[in-house]
Amino acid sequence: MTVSMSSREKVKPRPLESKGDMGGEVEGELRRPPFKLCFLDQVIPPNYTSLVLFYPMAKITTTDEYWSPESMSNNLKESLSHTLNSFYPLSGRVKDNIIVDDFEAGVPFIGSRVQGHRMSEFLHPPKLDLLNKLFPVEPFCRHTEPGQLPPPQVTVQMNTFDCGGVAIGLCFYHQTMDAATTSTFLNTWAAHSRQLITPDSAKKEVEHVSAKDLSGGYSTFPPPTSGVGVPPHELASLMDRLWFPPEKNTVATTRRFVIRNHAIATLKSRATAAGISNPTRNEVILAFIWKSMVAAAAASESPKPLCLRQAVNLRSRMKKKKNNKDDLILSQHSIGNLYSMSQSFFCDDDPANDGEMDNPNSIQIGAYSHLVGLIREGMTRLLDDKCLNLLSSDRGPEMFFQGMKHLQSAVVPSVSFSSWIGFGFSDLDFGWGTPVWSGVVGEASGNNPVLTNIFVLKELAPKDDEEVYNGVEVWMRVDPILMASLEKNAHFLEIASPNPPIIF
Repeated sequence: MTVSMSSREKVKPRPLESKGDMGGEVEGELRRPPFKLCFLDQVIPPNYTSLVLFYPMAKITTTDEYWSPESMSNNLKESLSHTLNSFYPLSGRVKDNIIVDDFEAGVPFIGSRVQGHRMSEFLHPPKLDLLNKLFPVEPFCRHTEPGQLPPPQVTVQMNTFDCGGVAIGLCFYHQTMDAATTSTFLNTWAAHSRQLITPDSAKKEVEHVSAKDLSGGYSTFPPPTSGVGVPPHELASLMDRLWFPPEKNTVATTRRFVIRNHAIATLKSRATAAGISNPTRNEVILAFIWKSMVAAAAASESPKPLCLRQAVNLRSRMKKKKNNKDDLILSQHSIGNLYSMSQSFFCDDDPANDGEMDNPNSIQIGAYSHLVGLIREGMTRLLDDKCLNLLSSDRGPEMFFQGMKHLQSAVVPSVSFSSWIGFGFSDLDFGWGTPVWSGVVGEASGNNPVLTNIFVLKELAPKDDEEVYNGVEVWMRVDPILMASLEKNAHFLEIASPNPPIIF
């Protein structure tokens, strides 16, 4: 399969016609103050996350007209310009790891042609080894070195297959965009696109986003005051070594598995039978994968991942009392990495485990439910009011720094999870229907050290297709030795289906 670039341009915020929230704007200009990074942004190493949305020809129709790739491209660029007018920091560039400025820099928008595969062939089953060709940059790799120009916050590649289907490849700069930021940005973009197509019916779908809505991260998690606590560059350096250790240059193997709803129900029933009250979908999936990874490590004589780390969105958890009610401190539109990591630790020499954790073809209910309990305890510790208040205080950066130093010195192998469930990535309708499928990341090129033993959970298909395509996708980037061991685990494969085809 060959992917060749046919066009490249920059999409910039649509010029404002009147004064707005920030004041000072005049027609054709954007005079906004720099967007300040919070300390949680300053410690994220420079890399991109990614998402690709597949719209086959059968989906790209409306009651009024046929949507050609050209008309789709024009609609996407115009609606993106409208969206950047609200989410203006995402059109800028990070400067000195302190602010985002230069909002006229814009978002690269690349047009590409895909030859050698029809979309139906590409997705039957999804060709993970080719998926990264549909992205404008290599995801999950370091993207800046000293002296290089700062990269864009968002990059777009619209890939047109010979059959007429379109795959929109999107990359998001992790230093300013977590999954929640990405979700609100994409859903706003899609609403603007639908409004361009059907102005009357979609008019109320576009939410007003103020500058204050975007900037809550800095006021909630301010960087340390000069001369007080740990300097941001030390935090950033430590995090860089944790994410991209210089001695680790092996490529992680990417795999996609699907856990169907009936299998999730089975996992929940096992946890309930062992005394876990109301186990959640997230808890049982994480416990199942963690147990499977420990068993895979034991079978391959690799270090066991005794720590589970889970990204937790703080926007819906940070609250304050106002008029005897709990009000959210952060807007859902707040830009940044406004999440923290819950941590759960498994004690390998606990006699109660009785060796069952190491057995690849066993899921003893007691051992499995023990992991569910550990995951729940880790989440409870993170969301304790004292912990959240400390993280958002002037002691937050120092507390974060000490926690990361401990993680580095302990050298405990871990598995890290990020759940994209509920962010609506499978429901993104730009005016020509929802995508038939959305992909996360393909195989890495090997040119850079990459993150390993990380897992992303996402919905399999749009809500209207849940009857047919029910379940959760598990995207894994795992050490090749561990992956080879995991793929021999009969019990794991009984629950998780490897890369099933997308049929449309």
